[in-house]
Amino acid sequence: MSSSNTVGRGKGKRCRSGCWTCREAGYKCDEAKPFCGRCVRLKRPCQGYGLRLRWRHHKDSSGKEDLRFQHDDNRREAAKPAADSNEAQSAIISPPTGNAATTPNRSTSDGWMSGGIFSPDRRDPYTLLNPTSIQSQQGGNSRSNDLKDRQFDNIREREQLCGVSILPGPSYWTWYFSLDDYHLFHHFITVVSSFISIKPTDNPFQKHFTSMALQKGPLQSAILSVAASHLAAILPYKDTEIAARKHHRVAIQSLSMALKHPAERLSDAVLATVLMLQVRRQFIGSVDEADECHLSAARELICLRKRLPVAPTTPCFQFLLSLFSYHDILGSIAHARAPFILDHEHRYSSTMAPLFDSAFDILHIVSDISSLQSMKSGAMNASNEEVRSLIQIFEHKLETWRLPHDAAENIDLANTATAYHAAASIYLFRVAYNIGSPHPRTLHRVRLCLDAIANVPITSPLVSMHVWPLFTGGCEAIDPQDRLFAVQRLKEMYALRRISSLIRVREAMETVWTCKDLQGGDSRPDLMAKLGCLEALDQLGLGIELV
Repeated sequence: MSSSNTVGRGKGKRCRSGCWTCREAGYKCDEAKPFCGRCVRLKRPCQGYGLRLRWRHHKDSSGKEDLRFQHDDNRREAAKPAADSNEAQSAIISPPTGNAATTPNRSTSDGWMSGGIFSPDRRDPYTLLNPTSIQSQQGGNSRSNDLKDRQFDNIREREQLCGVSILPGPSYWTWYFSLDDYHLFHHFITVVSSFISIKPTDNPFQKHFTSMALQKGPLQSAILSVAASHLAAILPYKDTEIAARKHHRVAIQSLSMALKHPAERLSDAVLATVLMLQVRRQFIGSVDEADECHLSAARELICLRKRLPVAPTTPCFQFLLSLFSYHDILGSIAHARAPFILDHEHRYSSTMAPLFDSAFDILHIVSDISSLQSMKSGAMNASNEEVRSLIQIFEHKLETWRLPHDAAENIDLANTATAYHAAASIYLFRVAYNIGSPHPRTLHRVRLCLDAIANVPITSPLVSMHVWPLFTGGCEAIDPQDRLFAVQRLKEMYALRRISSLIRVREAMETVWTCKDLQGGDSRPDLMAKLGCLEALDQLGLGIELV
């Protein structure tokens, strides 16, 4: 056979379609997604089909230009986009400059966010909670394939037209989002992160998670899963539910691979992924995982990192430690166990004070009360004298606790701290003396707790901390008006935030009321006082998330 009949491309030629790996090698690509079949078969890293940024050489000091790029400049002048080009579909990600922070903040009126991430819908992020706006976005995703193909061409044209300076860090730009995934990432940064943080400014999830999640890996998939789960609660379309399950499965698989590598196992991204999988439990309709599998994994990772010769002290790790502590303490209440990490110095970091402010000392006491509960149940060794001594110490701490002067100036913060203080007292009375409503000491704290919560606007970021005190005070409430307020408050929280765990908390609280009323009611108040909220749920085989 003559050489002229040989089928194949000459080495060095590039095809105009397919993944970037096949383009560079000059082979025809089957264009399978997310990775083409040829790259998978040859076990080569598939570079995907998305946007690629081209490095440009700067002019030297003598003012001479590099002639190799004059052809690109001329072609760039000729490649003018049409006046009616779809700006939303041709959105590009603006890389961070050397002096700019990589964390995006709230989007501005022109569609760009101060951290360099483009807002594809060019609207205020909170309009994503509007069902009409979300439906219009999902309708836009159902356009023809020709429009989607044109979108990638537009991106490349916009890339050539925009001379942006790029931070030469490869970790930020190793993988690019599809439009659907970018919408989920944008939703997490602008909406979901504000619901799981109590800080209206300097959001720690935006500050620490964004840069790590721009790189393809388990954290990115976990974040996309949380965002898709939240969107599925806003408008229960099948596509968002499928996307949530897909990203969750990818997060678990990639996390398992990362845990096999010693270096990645001890990284901030892996610990953040485990904690985001724990946070995801708040956003899904039904929990089919073990109650505390992710918290147990996070505990092991933290203990491994604490045993390193040089203990990690990065701000990101300190925030992750405080986030774990918060979930650990409230999990110890819900599951009647001691905190996983008992050492206060080990558990709390310097970021806890600004994160939880005046509730900081209350959380210390609550974690100690959970340890006391394990001592009384026999899970931890302690004599009766030690238990009685600890009860007196904890009671004295709660009785002498006063609101700090700096917190008193912030009304919402002061009311939140008061609600935590009242809930901690109710918790101590139950653990130490097994008493609850209608005991006068408990009823007094119930009224303090619910009144303090009522004085905090439903739109305050601090409302994200109110689940535990609202559940604790609401379950022990016997007045119909107090019970009605607790139910209505949880409904309002869900209507504003669409976090599925709030529905389970409300249903659990109503179940506790039924059990307590059947146990004693008005005729046997002593029996009602002895029935604990979590004990009633445990008898029915029900669990609760207090975060």
